[in-house]
Amino acid sequence: MTLHGQHMPDALRAVAAVPIDLDGIGLRVLRDFVPTAETEWMGEILVPGRASASDFLIFGEDCEGEGVFEAIWLARPRARIEDQPVVCVGRYTWPQLTARDLADYLWALADTCTLMGIDASPVGSPNYELVSIAECFAPGSRRTADEAEALAAEEFPDFRAIFDPGVWERQIRTGRDR
Repeated sequence: MTLHGQHMPDALRAVAAVPIDLDGIGLRVLRDFVPTAETEWMGEILVPGRASASDFLIFGEDCEGEGVFEAIWLARPRARIEDQPVVCVGRYTWPQLTARDLADYLWALADTCTLMGIDASPVGSPNYELVSIAECFAPGSRRTADEAEALAAEEFPDFRAIFDPGVWERQIRTGRDR
């Protein structure tokens, strides 16, 4: 499936074949991008004129059903999809810039996903399938999840400015912040 003329990158298709889950804790990478009609809710959390739902290609979701999604943010005009930043967004979660490009994202996944699910501690056994995918699609780009996030934040310091802060303030007041 193509969305906005974009095809799901082979690297994400490879990740989709790897279970990143343990007892419902994890990430489900989809085989195709979520259709635009199903992402209209993003308009509720974005600042009008700064970004729109069509600026995001959702490719993954949390396994807990919390409404947390992984997406490619089309922040760089005319750049290849693999060169776009990866973000974590949702109706009830603070937006997070995860990586400045797909290569960094692959290594961030390999760094945080163990055979037992998502675990940022250095104690768990690495998910060798994810390490293999990162080595295949992003050789020479190895970095930790913390390094990937720091580089992304450095390049896109105003990322959160495209989101309406009032959304989360209202959720905190009403007890819906997760």
